[in-house]
This record gives sequence, C-alpha cells and structure tokens, in this order.
Amino acid sequence: MKQFKKMYVEITNVCNLSCSFCPPTKRKSKTMSVAEFTEIAEKIRPFGSYLYLHIKGEPLMHKDLQEILAVCERLEFQVCITTNGTLLKQQKEVLLKSKAVHRLHISLHSFEANAISLTLEEYLEEIVDIIKQADFLIILRLWNGGGMEALNNRILTMLKANFDFLREDKVNEKTYLQMGDQFEWADMERESQKETGFCYALRDQIGILVDGTVVPCCLDNNGDIALGNIFEQSLDDIYMGNRAQNLYNGFSNRKFAEKLCRTCGFINRF
Repeated sequence: MKQFKKMYVEITNVCNLSCSFCPPTKRKSKTMSVAEFTEIAEKIRPFGSYLYLHIKGEPLMHKDLQEILAVCERLEFQVCITTNGTLLKQQKEVLLKSKAVHRLHISLHSFEANAISLTLEEYLEEIVDIIKQADFLIILRLWNGGGMEALNNRILTMLKANFDFLREDKVNEKTYLQMGDQFEWADMERESQKETGFCYALRDQIGILVDGTVVPCCLDNNGDIALGNIFEQSLDDIYMGNRAQNLYNGFSNRKFAEKLCRTCGFINRF
C-alpha cells in the first residue's frame, strides 16, 4: 500500500485574514463537520501517520477543533497545523492538551495582514506563551524574503528578549525559526514558468479539500487537478487513476503533465 509522508486535510477553507502572499480560494466557503472529518481520517489512516490540517483556511477557526484532534488521537495520527497565530489565545489550551499535536507552524509574516486589531506585542505574547508551554515542535516562519524588514526586526527583537536563542535558527530545544523567500501559489491564469521539473506531489504528499476532492499537493488551492473524491472512492483507486498516474510518471521523467504545475512558484525550491 502506498505510504505518504504528508497527508493534507483541509478542515476549513475560511480564514480570518487576507494576506497578499496567500490568494483567496475561488471555491465556496465551507467548514468540514466532525463526521466528515472522521470518515476521511479513517479512510486515509492506512496510507500514512502524519496529518496536516490545512490547505487553505485557518484551522484554528474550526469550532470543533478539540473533537477533530480527539479523532486524530484515537487514530494515532501525528498532527501538524499551520496557523497565522492570531487565534492562539482562543485555541491554545486545546492544542496544549491534545496528545495528537506533533508540530505547530506559525506564519509570523501573516501579521503583515493583521485585520483584527491585535498589536504586535499582543500577537507575540501568545506565541511566546505557547512556546514556553508546548511539548510539541514549533516552527516560526518568516517567509517574506525580508519584504517587511522593519517588522521582521521588531519580531526578532521581541523574541530574543524572551529567549536565549541556542543559535540563529533555534529558539529553544523544540522551537525553530525558519526564514524563507515568498513564493507564488500555482494559478491557472498565470503563464507557465517552467516546462520541466520535479515535484514530490503524489510521492510524499497528497491533499484533500474541504469538500472531499483529492488533489496531488497542498498548493492546488482551487482543486484544479481534481483526482477524485474521497467520499465516493477509495484513496487507492484515486491514486491509481489515470490522471494521478500521468502526473506521477510525468514527474519521474521531469515533465509536467498538468498546466497548474508549470505555474507553481514553490516548485522552484526543488
């Protein structure tokens, strides 16, 4: 049976921010029910143990996050969550009490689009607090290529006032700082950037959108490469389908079988 290192399940495609680096999805707004999530989680559990609760949307907005994490704990998933960090105050205890949470990614560069009247001090206060309490890994992301240098410097200054960094990219034993360039999401309306290349989609990862649509990776935010629907088919059948196999074999030969892949900015990192 195929094993994936990363399986993405989008529990909501709704977000409380509107960041310039993260284009809004063209899909209808939806939040997955606990019953829907449970069905998906049980179906995909044999294919891997690392479950990422996002593609688009802010997972900490889900009102039933505690129940979703309980399902993950029962199924012995290692859960990874990517968040903009603005709702940590509301969901911090849920995260800290869950035995399923393995890793928390906090996109600090999201504060550039802060639209909920948090000061930077208030925003970082909750992040500092969860860093001090968490037993799970925390990755602090500044993926803006130095775009907001003044803001970056303020964030780093405030973090270093609270922690004696073990090294420039290591805040403490369980927290890392990840600097990176901003990338462009794949977009069917953009001209192709590359004609050849390689990607780990369908090798290491697979994604499931909030309506059950299966996509090859976490960057197909509009479901342009719909491989099937997990509510209607098994993941095995979807993975072995013609479209999925054409994409997989194309990457094996350093060719893009899908137009969307030729517009992906993240693929330039490989």
